[in-house]
Amino acid sequence: ALEGGGVGMEIKVLERTGAGENEEGRIGKAGIVFMETLAEEAILASGLPFDAAQLRQDPGFYKFVNELEDQLQSQTETITDIYNQYDKYDAEEFREDIDEEEDEFVTLYFKGSEVVIRYSHMLDVYNREIRGVLQENLSKMIAYMDRGQIPYMDKEQDNFKIALVGGFGNFFLVKQQVEETFAWSASFDRRSEGIILVKGDREKAVSMGIPEDQICVDPGFGFAKTLEQNYALMKGLDRIREALPDYPLLVGVSRKSMVYKLLETDARHALNGTTVLNTYALLHGASILRVHDVKEAVEAIKICGNLAQKT
Repeated sequence: ALEGGGVGMEIKVLERTGAGENEEGRIGKAGIVFMETLAEEAILASGLPFDAAQLRQDPGFYKFVNELEDQLQSQTETITDIYNQYDKYDAEEFREDIDEEEDEFVTLYFKGSEVVIRYSHMLDVYNREIRGVLQENLSKMIAYMDRGQIPYMDKEQDNFKIALVGGFGNFFLVKQQVEETFAWSASFDRRSEGIILVKGDREKAVSMGIPEDQICVDPGFGFAKTLEQNYALMKGLDRIREALPDYPLLVGVSRKSMVYKLLETDARHALNGTTVLNTYALLHGASILRVHDVKEAVEAIKICGNLAQKT
């Protein structure tokens, strides 16, 4: 995240985010790693005449991944119901208990051929690609809280909250792992109470004791929005800035699907498009960028700051 006081601001790096490398050494966000691995293995298992290297070079592969992403986002409740029903997180045990027809999550098409995505396969990919990396990072977080003597396991305390953010944070298996790590109680747990789900609810934030100078406006690019809605939101940044002049405007579009879907590519090749949107946002009122690629964002801010200087 980059923070400052406008287009000509002083740069301060608050936090650098991103999944980094997964267990196979691939670069990218956790959700992208999960979806690409799931798509690749499902296509290869369907018997189509591709090897993994060829598949990754085919533009149609990333269109397939985009379709898979849409299904994962639109069927969150169904996914949750299935995994809750069987309550098994070992892929082989899950596969043994569920019948073949019910195991089918969705059928997609690649090169005109059917490709079945299965719940058991999703679980298998998650366990191989994501679970270990997430647990490692949760352990680092817990070690940090232990050093600070933060009572993070106390279900009755009000001054510590657990919230999942980001698109992949909504995926059931991610939530289940986090809840298990923190011994989350569905019946009573103050650690999950009072979390602000509506980003514009600044009055509630202030009433809970958050200083107004620590509140920013986040339009929420990518969250349950269509491609057209995301770009309409981007075009309306000036109006958001005018409506809420007392709060810094945060824009987070880094390598999101609104970039790579429009360009018909994938997240790994979305840096140029991200920089274009970051530049547009800076010129239309954004003062905080949430990014993966800090160097490129800093360069965009410096150039926009120079352009904004009065001569």
